[in-house]
Order: sequence, then C-alpha cells, then structure tokens
Amino acid sequence: MIEKTVWIVTKPSAYRAGHQCFLGSGETKASALEDAFGPKESWTSYTKRSIRDSAVYETSEEKCRLIQEIN
Repeated sequence: MIEKTVWIVTKPSAYRAGHQCFLGSGETKASALEDAFGPKESWTSYTKRSIRDSAVYETSEEKCRLIQEIN
C-alpha cells in the first residue's frame, strides 16, 4: 500500500522553546503555503519573510494528523 503524502508548514514557537507551531497543509507545496499564509496575491513583504523563516516539508498523512493534534 502506498501511503499518501502531504506538505506541511510549521514555524518555531515564539513562547515555547523547541515547539513547532503547525500553520497549514496541502497536497502540494504551493497549496500548503496558501493554506498557512492566505492567497499568494495578498502576500506582503512581511509575509514573505515569515515564509522564509518557516519549515515546509513533505510528510505522511498520519504524521500530519499527529502534528495537528499536538498543536
């Protein structure tokens, strides 16, 4: 069985050391970023800096669910 993968976006927590805040997810990297930060057309320079500071990676749906439950 092939496990489906998803892209997720996380960012280090500002108040809890070592904790990652879940921001969004999607079937593609672009859709995960838009889920986390809104439509690309509305991104400001601040939003783009926030994207550079975030982690965007591909993972399994199961791990994505676990990360969402923790947050």
